[in-house]
Amino acid sequence: MGCSPYGQKEFKLINRLFVEVSSFMRILLAEDEKKVADIIVRGLKAERYAVDVHHDGQSAWEAASTYDYDLIILDLMLPGLTGTEILEKVRRKNQHVPILILTARDSVADKIKNFETGADDYLTKPFAFAELQVRIKALLRRGRGYRNLTYLLLKAQRLAATRTQLVAFQKAA
Repeated sequence: MGCSPYGQKEFKLINRLFVEVSSFMRILLAEDEKKVADIIVRGLKAERYAVDVHHDGQSAWEAASTYDYDLIILDLMLPGLTGTEILEKVRRKNQHVPILILTARDSVADKIKNFETGADDYLTKPFAFAELQVRIKALLRRGRGYRNLTYLLLKAQRLAATRTQLVAFQKAA
């Protein structure tokens, strides 16, 4: 199980709770190719994420600076502000939101530049949607989404303890 602070039973509960919590997770998608954006949005909504889509850099930056997202997915080649410019601005404002770069630019120099600017992950197009899904889950697990899951796990444990106490009380009465 690696470095997980939880046992297998708790890990399974966390994964089950992750599905429940994902409907509360909000993702910003900045993608200028409308067909690509539509495919991603359909897939993410099927996974119960709330998704805001912007097709240009300026409106994506305005959304990123206004709303509290759990994850930002950025294309690099956006009209207006580029994905790298948005990344720089977001990192100046909010150090903690996970940011995944999703782009056709596959040079090592582009990857290095964006990782050094603050990207958490980098996926090149074309991509398999299943790979995007697992990368999103990993980023959310490491980010604020994982803290939400930990909170829910503790809440579920307290509820189970309360139920056990209630059953014991009812048996004693």
